[in-house]
Amino acid sequence: MDAYRALVRRLAEKRDPEIISNSSIDHATVLVAEMLRRGQGEAHIFSGALNPALYSTPEVIGAMTSFLTAADSCVKIIVQEKEKAIPNWEIFLSRMTVEPEMLDRIDIRVGNDFVVSQPFHFTTVGSDFFRFEPDREKHEAFASFGRPGDVAQMTEVFEAFWGLSPTSLKELAATA
Repeated sequence: MDAYRALVRRLAEKRDPEIISNSSIDHATVLVAEMLRRGQGEAHIFSGALNPALYSTPEVIGAMTSFLTAADSCVKIIVQEKEKAIPNWEIFLSRMTVEPEMLDRIDIRVGNDFVVSQPFHFTTVGSDFFRFEPDREKHEAFASFGRPGDVAQMTEVFEAFWGLSPTSLKELAATA
């Protein structure tokens, strides 16, 4: 795992357009954390249920906290599985030790039927970084730290899905 972590760090530092594969939840954790540590602006996460084995790990929570320290940062999350996502969101929140205004820069919504039916997941951070899972049932994905064209396309898809996802998971969790 140390060699994979070093490779990811090197590619991220250079903003290298090379495609790197990820074949486990541990690899996904390394990639998402590095994207958040080095990224700026907006992060978009299209996820099944915000799996705590990835998003609530100390590595990703630390990187998310660091990302949110920038005043212009925000995180938008769309989940597909409302019932699983509510407790996972609560786990995520319980591990975040940040100022309340930083949490206000995280918005999380539940996808509509069309969004829920999509077979893939992805994460983008800033204009250069992405991780794409073609089959949401697997932890196999590919990523890059230097492909702004691909990130722009994924951002367009995300924003379209966002417009189709009016239900706030924060509100649902507060009333659950």
